[in-house]
Amino acid sequence: MSLTVAAAPGAFAKSSPKNLAGRQKTAVSLSWTASAGVTTYEYCFSRVAPTPNQTSCDTGWVSVSTSRTASVSSLLRTTTYYWQVRAVNSVTTTYANGGTWWQFTTG
Repeated sequence: MSLTVAAAPGAFAKSSPKNLAGRQKTAVSLSWTASAGVTTYEYCFSRVAPTPNQTSCDTGWVSVSTSRTASVSSLLRTTTYYWQVRAVNSVTTTYANGGTWWQFTTG
């Protein structure tokens, strides 16, 4: 007999666009590193600066299965966006970069 204990997804980080990146186009590709034990990744972005520990955003959470990238288009010009990604499994959720929201500004 064996016992399998599920654990939270492993820690991971956002990759691009880099935090505080400016002059992005109105379409960007979000990317992040791998997380151990993940069953799906979800991302969201917002035009309003999130408060500490905020877990909601304008778009709601969008699933990208186990892909580590997401293409976002139709962004407004000269607008600052905040983004977050999380890894999910049957046990719980782990936020990229410890839950810190990153931002970029469109050109």
